[in-house]
Amino acid sequence: SVCCGKRSCMDCDRAKRYFVGRGRCPSAVRCLFCNVPVALNDKNRTGSLKKHAKKGAAWAQFVLGHWFEIGAYGLSKSEHDAKRWYEKAAKRGHPEAMVGMGVFFLKGMGGCPVNLYKARELAEEAMSLSRHVADRSLNLLFEISDSVSLDEAKSILVPLAEDGFPLAQLRLGALFALEDNSLAAKKWFEASALQGNEAADRVILSFCSNILNMPETNFWFNIVYKPGMTLDVVAQELQESTGRRLRQLRDNCGGCGIKLDGDRRKYCKQCRTYCYCSRECQKLHWSRTEGHRSECMAVRALEEKIEMTTSRSSASSAK
Repeated sequence: SVCCGKRSCMDCDRAKRYFVGRGRCPSAVRCLFCNVPVALNDKNRTGSLKKHAKKGAAWAQFVLGHWFEIGAYGLSKSEHDAKRWYEKAAKRGHPEAMVGMGVFFLKGMGGCPVNLYKARELAEEAMSLSRHVADRSLNLLFEISDSVSLDEAKSILVPLAEDGFPLAQLRLGALFALEDNSLAAKKWFEASALQGNEAADRVILSFCSNILNMPETNFWFNIVYKPGMTLDVVAQELQESTGRRLRQLRDNCGGCGIKLDGDRRKYCKQCRTYCYCSRECQKLHWSRTEGHRSECMAVRALEEKIEMTTSRSSASSAK
């Protein structure tokens, strides 16, 4: 609202547009918060906004900057004017204006020099002030991380990943994968997937398959692919290649390696990934130095994490 800076819900906005569209007089359409008549034309809107902006209202300075940036409500598109008002609002602690200035420093807009460190500083400050701008701040930080060295990118993403942002965890995992740090990459891919990030589900499935961690591959395969679901081409190829690997694995005894068929298969009861021809072979596979024990226990831990995450989500929904 250009009269007081407060925001109404979508239903109230629709109702307001309904009355305005039918030519109701200004006195009949008032702000829900301050009861001031709603401005019905561009001149009145921008006039009211400029009045508040010149008085030092940060919300009005930000909105005016945004309107100049996109050329809205009769204002000529001007990056320099947008930058001027964003800067004023940012100095007054407006988080969205900080993100706007961060974008200008990232892209060298409005006469700003390209300054990735300043852009990062503004994005992180905006996020610390308000979670409402988290998505915009994250996108800005991701763009910055794509433009700096690997170590600098990690220094940006690690705090975000530790704060629990799934996309940051996924990106951080990808950086560690580039460095061939499989343990760290798997840790962050898994953290992102456990928060319900479907993109991370596929990434961790492919990653576990590539590093030949077949019990966890089987675990994520059952998470990602449900009967009857519609798949795109990439997902279908991943399903077929991973499924083929798992079937081949079950055709041979995990202990002695002989080919299995029919009733001779005895599955590991915990992960149901490996098959054995006898109890002796299962014990042998379990007790080897690089054997099945650690893999199977890791799957058990994953199942517990999934159950915990699901129960927390259900509890939050109930509240």
